[in-house]
Amino acid sequence: MCRRGVRGAGGGARAFVFSGTSPQRAALCARALADAGFGGVCLGTWHVMRPEFPRAAGAAGEGWVFGAPFTDPGRVSAGFVAAYRARHGVAPGRWAPEAYDAVGVVARALEGLDVTPGAVVRRPASTEYAGLVKPPRFTTSSGARSRGRCTSCTGRAGRGSGSSAGTTGCEPPARYSSERAGLVRLG
Repeated sequence: MCRRGVRGAGGGARAFVFSGTSPQRAALCARALADAGFGGVCLGTWHVMRPEFPRAAGAAGEGWVFGAPFTDPGRVSAGFVAAYRARHGVAPGRWAPEAYDAVGVVARALEGLDVTPGAVVRRPASTEYAGLVKPPRFTTSSGARSRGRCTSCTGRAGRGSGSSAGTTGCEPPARYSSERAGLVRLG
């Protein structure tokens, strides 16, 4: 259970963070915190945002705040949800809007592009694309804003395994097709 958290709550803590992934354990913590009279902010991760948590926590789960690294597909665009459902027969799942944006920025970058390794690698970072969730931003592994250099293949720009000076080490796609990629145009 969350004995340390309950002890901390009794010791003047103003917030409680549940960092586990089990909705059942989070519910046990919520109930124990409520029983201890804790009135501070309670936080959890997206792993806990499943039906089991409110069922098991009951009133003790009210007001908990959950952080998630993805966007709720239903809150992004009704058009996206309808198009996704029409194409796949189910509602979009977690990460669907972010996946759509990733494919969208690459598709936009490849429009009319001379398909050479250097052009393919550099183009997405400088492509204007609004995205469903937000405009994609490319960064290096250190978190610095990318200047269109490839860092995904090797972690170091221009040093792919077996690459020669001046190349990126990335292999270009043979031919791009938005239909083959399953990209749905939204107006």
